[in-house]
Amino acid sequence: MWVNGIVVDRLAKKGYDLAKTRKTAIVCGLMMSALGTLLVVQSSSPAQAVAFISMALFCVHFAGTSAWGLVQVMVSETKVASIAGIQNFGSFVFASFAPIVTGWVVDTTHSFNLALVIAACVTFTGALCYFFIVKDRIE
Repeated sequence: MWVNGIVVDRLAKKGYDLAKTRKTAIVCGLMMSALGTLLVVQSSSPAQAVAFISMALFCVHFAGTSAWGLVQVMVSETKVASIAGIQNFGSFVFASFAPIVTGWVVDTTHSFNLALVIAACVTFTGALCYFFIVKDRIE
């Protein structure tokens, strides 16, 4: 995303570590997306729900853009394509479960509230994984 590129590039020009700036953008983007998703549950109008959904989507794409950049910074040149492919494959595999779980939850509860809370929890868990697990450069 354009906004992510501007933010991360400005931080890099100021001398901040490339891996840390991208990791921070990922964690912040995912946490803000989780918050936006939780706020949808509390919405009192369709317009408010659309605004929070838009915020959540913007933030998750903000994080996703940095995830691609993080691979390029933290992986040796000979492994970038492989690691990026593994990351992309994993993302799509887990994303394919989202409509299945959402459909089952909505069918069972007759509401999107629990499905949105589950989505927010998964997103927040992703932020925690990037914060605590992603540490060292892959050689």
